[in-house]
Order: sequence, then structure tokens, then C-alpha cells
Amino acid sequence: MLSLLLALAMADVVEVTAAPSEVTVYADRARVTRSGLSQLARGIHEVTFVGLPATTDAASLTADVSGSVELLDIQVRMVSAVEAADERVAGLLTQIQTLLDTRQDLLDDQQAATAKLSSIGSARSASATQLSAQLLVGTNGPSRADALQRQLSREDAEARSALRQATLAIRDVDVDIAAARREQASLGSNATDTLTAVVRVDVAAGGRIGVDLTYTVSGAYWQPRYDLRSDGGSDSVSLSLSAIVTQRTGEDWSNVDLSVSSARPGRGTDVPRLDPFWLMAYRPRPSSRASRGGGAPMRAMAEMDNAAPVAAAAPPAPMEVAQAVVETQLAATTFGVENPESMPSDGTARKVLLTTVDLESELRHVSVPRIDATAFLIGEVTNTASFPLLPGPAGVFVGGAYVGDIMLDTVPTGETFDVSFGPDDRVLVTRTRLGTNIDGDGPVGRRRNAEWKWGVDIRSTHQSPVNVEIREQVPTSRSEDVVVAYKIESGAPEISEEDGGILAFTVDVPARRSAGFEWTYTVTYPGDRTLGWME
Repeated sequence: MLSLLLALAMADVVEVTAAPSEVTVYADRARVTRSGLSQLARGIHEVTFVGLPATTDAASLTADVSGSVELLDIQVRMVSAVEAADERVAGLLTQIQTLLDTRQDLLDDQQAATAKLSSIGSARSASATQLSAQLLVGTNGPSRADALQRQLSREDAEARSALRQATLAIRDVDVDIAAARREQASLGSNATDTLTAVVRVDVAAGGRIGVDLTYTVSGAYWQPRYDLRSDGGSDSVSLSLSAIVTQRTGEDWSNVDLSVSSARPGRGTDVPRLDPFWLMAYRPRPSSRASRGGGAPMRAMAEMDNAAPVAAAAPPAPMEVAQAVVETQLAATTFGVENPESMPSDGTARKVLLTTVDLESELRHVSVPRIDATAFLIGEVTNTASFPLLPGPAGVFVGGAYVGDIMLDTVPTGETFDVSFGPDDRVLVTRTRLGTNIDGDGPVGRRRNAEWKWGVDIRSTHQSPVNVEIREQVPTSRSEDVVVAYKIESGAPEISEEDGGILAFTVDVPARRSAGFEWTYTVTYPGDRTLGWME
């Protein structure tokens, strides 16, 4: 035991630079993984991950290790903004001084190259005069002159190259110095508290060791957004599901493997428990003013409530650590984004396409000519996808044209939902009143009839047959001696009745043809009574 404590006390501290590499976003939080690799010798090491957001749930930290290594424990400590800023400022000052020293060395190189170029120019002038004199008295003058000129040209090219390299390097160093000074100036206003996680590992055999640190942070969420597309004629609807992801976790996500999940870890996993509540015999309290304060039954119920033992509240369930899987499971669906994504921690909403599926659909037209003769194209869509549809807005498109937005409720796999694709100008509905007949006043006991006759004509210019539902309405009565009846005079529509006097007439219209029907409703009521609105 003592040897283990000594080993821990002498553990080698290794700081890894690891940005988020995998992120799974839930409805109210995100699960983040940072992956680090280090060359570790045999023995105990403290692998340190710095800069975790202050919104990190310390209890959610987990670590996975690879290689010949044993995970001992994970420790977390808060690093205040002032402490982090002081450490960073000290590092920046050292960095700036090193850059200034490098710049001075480059300036020296630049001045040396400039001086050499000046010396070469002077040498060329002097050698030209000297060689002219030697050419008059010597036989080797031309060859010596050529050799000297070649040497001077070579030295000139080298000096110019050195000058150019020094100038470019000075420019790059100036950029780095400016960036470091800007960061130094911003530390006072942008510094925030962070967490540092220390993963203790015992390495059995030295080598390259991988450590994955995973934690949960608040400040991230996603919402579904759908696109529903129909060509207006086929029996399928294309559904595209996207995620609108927003994050203010305190750390940027750069080129991460992103997933979104419908799991709700914040709700916990425990099923609510019903505790018994007991009925007790009522024992009235002796009082001369028993009649005050309400009747006995009410007092009895109040006293029973007060006497009932109060069950102790169950402690809140610990936050569930969800495991991200790119598949539909019993309680959740996780969608993995195909390509790496980058999202700054500034609250900007980003739309990410998750998947596109074709759903089965039965198209029909619905018109309510009593109010509006427009024929609306309705799709009864079956969710044939492998995942349930979550509540969210959906954009509706017909033939590539945007027609509006609808809100989808939760739709389990295999269930159906209606989608309105808007008006269809290729189906024309005409409603005509063909006649009205109301009996005159009559004696007491005599029954009166009021009759209305309507005609409905449907014309289609579609290249294939269409199914049209005409929704009509007859008056309803709360009195037993007022009777409402209807009948079909011509045509053969299918009829279904709904509450409130709603009638749905379904008509099959041939391609590029017309179809219709005539119908009548009659109100029969006592002859000595005058009824109000019946049309």
C-alpha cells in the first residue's frame, strides 16, 4: 500500500492537447469525447486534459484507455479565469520574447546580406579597373577576368537569396508577434473558468497509449426539421430529416464526428412509484362552534388529508449517461452525420442533413365548397421509416415549389399522418343550389318541411383518375321534434358521417373528365314553430 502511495505521489504528469473529436447532441445537452495519444514509459502517469468548459458535469466524466495500461481514477479541478489568464499571459510573454529574439536574428541576417551585396558591387568596380590594366601586359588576363566575374555573380545570387529569405521570415514573425499581442490584450475580457481533468493510468509496457475522455456539457440542443416533397401524382413522398443544432457549451467543435440523439438522459430511467395513501375514520373534534368553517364532510376530508402520512420524496434520479449508437433502439434513435462538422460556441444555429427516406402515401383531394370551392391535395402518409418522427416543423414542396409549412406531431413507425400539399388548380369544384322548398304556416300539431337541394360538379384535367372528397354539412338539432334527413338524388358517391352534421362525399373522377352528384337535406319540425338559420 505504501509503495502504491509513493508511486502515485511521484506520478509523471503528461498534458495532452486534445480538442473535441466526437459529439452526440441531445435535446438539452451534449456528450463530448476528446482523444489523446502519448508516448508513455512503464509506470504511473497523470494524463491531463485542460480547458474543459465550466458547464461540464464532473460526475459524467469517463475515460477509455488503449494499450497495456490500467485506468486508476479520474480527478477534476476548477481552474479560475484569473489563474488561467495569468498562466496564459506568462506563456505569451515568453512566446513574444522568443519571437522578438528570432526577429533580431533575422534582422542581422538581412543586414549581413545587404552588406555583402554592397561589397560585391565594390569588388566588381575595383576588379574591372585592375583587370583592364592586366590585359595590357599579361597573357592570362581574359581567363582570370571570366573566373572572377563568375565568382562575383555566384556570391551576388547567394546574397540576394539570403536577403529575400530573411525579409520573408521577418514578415512571418511579425504576424506571429501581432497575434500573440492581440491574444494577450483579450485575456482580461474573454477569460472564463475551466475544468482540468486528470486521468491516472498505470502503464505495464511502455509505448504509444491512447486515452479517450468523455463528458457531458449543458448549453447544446437540437431540433428536427423536415422537408416533405411530392410530385403531385405518385404514391410516395420524399422525407428529408435535418437537425438544427445550437451550442453555447464554452468550447468550439472543429471537424468533429457529430451525432444527434432522441434520447432524453435528463429525465432519468426510473419509473414513477405510487405510494399508498390511507383512509382513516373521521373523529370529530369536540367544539361548541362545530358548525363554523364548513360542513362535516369537508372538514372530514381536510382532516383525513392532514392525517395522511406524507411519503418521503424519492431522491432525483442521477443523470443517465447515454451511449451513442447510430441505430434505432428500443427507446431512442441516434443519427450520425456523414461528414465532419464544425460549430463555434456562439449560439449560431446550424442545419445538418441527417437522412432522406421515401414514405408510402395515398393521395386524395379534399374540397369544402360550402366555404371555399378550392380542391386541396392531401397525402395520407405512412411512416415506413425505421425510426419514429419527432415533433417539429416541416416544409412542404410540390414539384419543387415551396407551398408552406406544417407542424408534425410524434408519428411512430407504421402510423399514418395527413399532409396538405396545398391547392390543386387542375381539379375544379362547382357547388350550385338547385332549389329550396319550405311549407307554409300550419295549425298546431301539423309538421312542416323545409328542403334544400344542391348539385356538386367536379372537373379534373389530370392525366389519371383522381379521388375527391367533398365535405358538406347539414344543420343539427338539439330538439327531438326537429328531425334532419338527407338523401342522394343522383350520382353514387361514398358517404361517411361525422359529428356536427358533417358529411363526406367521396367521388372517383376519371382522367380529364367530370363527375358529380345531387343531394337534398330536409328539416321537419312542428308547424307552429319558426326555426332560425337552416341553410
